[in-house]
Amino acid sequence: MDVVTKGIGAAVPLIERRLGLQAPLSEDNFRYLAFHGLFKAGVDVARVALEYPHPADSRARVDTVILDAKGAPEAAIEFKYHRIIPSNRNRPRTMSAGDLIADFARLRDFPNVHRFMAYLTDGEMFRYFNNPNNGLNWLISTSEQEISEDNLPSAKTFLERAGDWSSPVRAQVAGRWDVGNDHKLVVWRVWRVESSRQDERQARRQESDTRHRTRLSRNITNRRGNDTGAVAEGIGAAVPLIRQQLGLPAPLSEGEFRDLVLRGLLIGSRGNVRMPLGYRHPANSREQIDAVILDADGAPETAIEFKYHRSNPGGGNLPRTQFAGELLDEFAKLRDIPDVQRFVMYLTDGEMFRYFNNPRNGLDRLFSRSEQEISEGNIPRTRTLRRFAGDWRSPVRARMMGRWDVGNGHRLVVWQVMA
Repeated sequence: MDVVTKGIGAAVPLIERRLGLQAPLSEDNFRYLAFHGLFKAGVDVARVALEYPHPADSRARVDTVILDAKGAPEAAIEFKYHRIIPSNRNRPRTMSAGDLIADFARLRDFPNVHRFMAYLTDGEMFRYFNNPNNGLNWLISTSEQEISEDNLPSAKTFLERAGDWSSPVRAQVAGRWDVGNDHKLVVWRVWRVESSRQDERQARRQESDTRHRTRLSRNITNRRGNDTGAVAEGIGAAVPLIRQQLGLPAPLSEGEFRDLVLRGLLIGSRGNVRMPLGYRHPANSREQIDAVILDADGAPETAIEFKYHRSNPGGGNLPRTQFAGELLDEFAKLRDIPDVQRFVMYLTDGEMFRYFNNPRNGLDRLFSRSEQEISEGNIPRTRTLRRFAGDWRSPVRARMMGRWDVGNGHRLVVWQVMA
């Protein structure tokens, strides 16, 4: 499935630009930039599933799965990013190396898919892997390699993190790029040893099929500022993607919802958008903002919080008052970010939408198109809601920008938040 390697390679210029900004890069941000490259290479954005349940381990999740037209897994991708922490409180390099190797094991146990490992690292870890004394330099060789318990280092901290290697795996570097700021990006193809020939035949068939059905994404070249109009257009572009994703058998997660909206924003801004994920809250060092759009100088310009609530098909749902409190907490978090545009983007199923629209629950005014104030005095006094609603000693104003029916009983609601 060459489109995965090509797509991640297409993200290299974006990663270079992002590493040149002052805001630190996170693993989520690396993954998002790679998604944009996949999108440009022709991957259908509505067929990308995040945190996909591992079919062989109910406790594990795979970072990213690309689904086929019927919603079945077609390719599995693990992402890993290692860098020096500015505070110098770094983990042992053997532990970081073990974490990377564990991702290969997780991919090995995912059956009947193409498997890819995408690794971004700074010079510190890349030099560690290149050092023959550390016993892993063969992994970044261009020739095909077998990873097994016989050729892995014996360091205790490494083995504690490296996962189960009772079964080997084959891996080969499919691409390696220097992405600036002393960083390297490496992508491996991964095959199960016991079914290698079957995997290769299946890969050739699927690559042939992909060439016939893949379409390149639209050419995004025009640039303009990250204004409210571009945000509105981006949300509009995300609606059909969300609707298509909700129609697939795989359940939608909050991370996937966030990613679909961010891709819509990319389209709405004509590519002029820089979005670090997990941005540290400027007024509370313990908090992070889901997504921040940066201006040309790398300063925060727009802050976005995402929330997705749905009923649990297996029962055991959390109280609706808790869900309501969690949503209100997003407004409080945005209130305390100065000098930026602020948006709350909320996806919910019919259960919670009916709860909010019921006047007896005291929150139906939030869904009015007129500007509303949220304050200590008008938040319901239900104990569970209050416990999750955050600090409301200072009020905030909010205006619903739009509301969309996105299918499968779901609604998307977007508010602009004013201090």
